[in-house]
Amino acid sequence: MVAQMPYSESGDWYIECKHYFDANGKAFEFSKRETVFDESVKGGIAMGELFKYYDSNFNMLDQINRLADKNEKPLKRKETEFDFRNYNYSIYKNVNECLQGYNIPIR
Repeated sequence: MVAQMPYSESGDWYIECKHYFDANGKAFEFSKRETVFDESVKGGIAMGELFKYYDSNFNMLDQINRLADKNEKPLKRKETEFDFRNYNYSIYKNVNECLQGYNIPIR
């Protein structure tokens, strides 16, 4: 697993992007979780999640999008109603591309 987790120093928002690879280095899952403060939500935090699942040829098998509060209870609002960042991310098909994309030396 390779993860990137940018966040605001004030704690107003947090993003985590995780890439999961099999024993052969091929991607099988990507997930993105983003949280922001929002006083209109019980507990004050809205969380958007994205999960993508891939076969060994990097064909997407399934995608799940969820919007929830901090207790993971579904929110019945649109994601665009929250102040989520427009965070650009890439999804890599194998571990070597991911490491190169994050400028991590390959050993």
